[in-house]
Amino acid sequence: MAEIKAYSVRVEFLRPGETSYARLAREMYKKGFKQLLKGPGGDWVRLPKGSFVISTTDAPDLVKHTVTNLAIGYDETALVKLNSVIRWAA
Repeated sequence: MAEIKAYSVRVEFLRPGETSYARLAREMYKKGFKQLLKGPGGDWVRLPKGSFVISTTDAPDLVKHTVTNLAIGYDETALVKLNSVIRWAA
């Protein structure tokens, strides 16, 4: 049984272009990252620009590597912060 891990990721651009965050978001969605979360009351919440979540069986280093490679394509000074959110068996 594979362990699914949930991560939150924050990308900050030090010198963003006008559309850097929007273009990054499109690429992140293609990789399975989300910016919308359903809250306990059933309401949908949008994370701030540059913030994403993903549930995956990938190791943390691979997730961060994937995000970093995407982010530096839009701003070579991009900062990426990865946090483990929760773990459960699937």
